Amino acid sequence: MKIKPLFKRILVEPIEEAVTSKSGIILAGTVEKPLPIRGKVLAVGKEVTDQIKKGSLIIFDQYTPNKFKEEGVEYYIVHEEDVKALISE
Repeated sequence: MKIKPLFKRILVEPIEEAVTSKSGIILAGTVEKPLPIRGKVLAVGKEVTDQIKKGSLIIFDQYTPNKFKEEGVEYYIVHEEDVKALISE
């Protein structure tokens, strides 16, 4: 796949998080899952700050990404200003 985000946009692969109850029980797929707010950066536009690089793990606003599917896999395009934090491992 050759997708290059433009300007201050970032191509992200969402990281799905398991939905659990307050007591720690993993809930079945019948419960509506929230959108993932974590993702792995696959590519960045030329105007994106040097702090966000390919391979970075990020936290972004839940309802702002533009979603699309390529070959059955879902990806997000996120604007740099919607990135709230970097995750260090």
